[in-house]
This record gives sequence, structure tokens and C-alpha cells, in this order.
Amino acid sequence: MSVKAQLKAVQTRARERLCKICFCHVPKCAGTSVSSAIDKQTFSLYERLLIPNFGIDLEATGRASRITSRSMRDLREELLSYALSLQNYKYASGHFPCRPNLVMEFQGVWNFVTILRNPIERWISEYIYNTYKAQSWEKNTTPIEDYIETEKGRMTGISYLLYFSNLPTDFAGNRQPYIDEAIENLSRFSVVGVSEDIGNFERQFETVFGKKLGIRQTNVSPKSNLKQRIKEDEALMAKISKLCEADQRVYQRIVEEVYASQP
Repeated sequence: MSVKAQLKAVQTRARERLCKICFCHVPKCAGTSVSSAIDKQTFSLYERLLIPNFGIDLEATGRASRITSRSMRDLREELLSYALSLQNYKYASGHFPCRPNLVMEFQGVWNFVTILRNPIERWISEYIYNTYKAQSWEKNTTPIEDYIETEKGRMTGISYLLYFSNLPTDFAGNRQPYIDEAIENLSRFSVVGVSEDIGNFERQFETVFGKKLGIRQTNVSPKSNLKQRIKEDEALMAKISKLCEADQRVYQRIVEEVYASQP
């Protein structure tokens, strides 16, 4: 047997033993730290060398979206669906939605994992990060008072529905069915945690996968003093809270379920 054939046989055996994980990274939910910890602690050096991960390049998907006139939401989920259909990968992680059809299709082979954050805190953090980050990709230049009224500001408030339900982006009716759909979809995930209690997320992960995670905080939003000023503005906070109302219901249900079995 040639060296190439031997290597292929080793890769095949390694893939057969793998517990495949897809980490759905909602922006500003401690996902960068979590994703890194999962990759490094769940898979051995041998597995990391032999079998690649799947990720997406954000700027490249933005360009592809413009070229094809596909929304980035749809495009990224299509790319993820293709990747999960292949035998190549052991771990997928990125800012891609995992809506019900995708999760139901692959949950027998892939383990879905995510972590959520209080939607109001997440909205503020994403606004600040995108406004003051160094890179130009998706950099925001709109003052917060105006940003709240923009399409981007409104979409940021329903991130959980956009990631975990089939909510149309232009839907203006009753969102309760999509809230219920997102909650039901998240119940199919192997692990769902909240960033406010990383320790609990790590315990859940160890229970399911038998691996300990040492999660370190990275990619911290700048301008913490601005965050405090925003939170002290009652009128501004009322508007942000309204934008995040549907996501707040999803988050609250997850919090209730995470701690339901604890004293």
C-alpha cells in the first residue's frame, strides 16, 4: 500500500471515530473563546492534523452575496449545509444560521452547540464593537440614535430568530410562532449555554462530550465607558429593549431550561 493510500485509510478510521460538532456562533456571545476551546480541547492533536475544520470567511461571503444577489443569511447556511454533507470535516464553526431544516437533517451525525447572551447586552456590545473595531468589514459609522432606526439595527435585535427560526427578514406580523420555532429548534442542540454563566456551559459540555473546556475571554468589545453611558440613557434603553423583545423571550426560555434541574 502506498503512503498516500495508508494516510487515506488512517483518515477514514479517524473520521469514523469522531464525534462531529457544529458550533453556531451568534456574534458577541463569547463565541470566539468558546469555539477555540472546543476545537483545542475536544479533538486530539492527531485528529486536528488529519481532519480539517470548516469555517467561513466573512468578507468572502459578503462578496459572494453581492455577486449572486443571495442574502448572506441564506448563502452562509447553504455553505454550511454543503460542508456538513461532506465527510471531510470534524468541526464546523462560524457566523452561520442553523435553522430547523438544517438541524433536523444533520442532527443524527452532527452535534449542534451554541451559546446565547442577554439580547439587550448583546445588541449594545455588537453596536459598540462594530463601531470601534479596527477592521473595515461591517464597520459602523452611524450614531446610535440613528442606528436604532436602521434595518441593521432592527435585524440585530432579532438575531436569535434569524439564526434559529425561519423568520423572513421582512416579516412584520406576529413573531410568536417564530419564537416558539426557535425554542423548539434549540431543544435539538446537544448543548445550549448562556455567556453569563460560562461555568455552567462548560459543565454541560463535559457531561455530553466528556471533555473539559478552559474558556478564555477574547475579542472584547472596546469602549466600555460608552456601554455604561448607553445603559444610563433610559429612552435609548427602552428602544433597544423593544427591538430585542422577541429574542428576549427565546433567551429567557433557554435560561429557564438551563437551570430547571438545579436547586
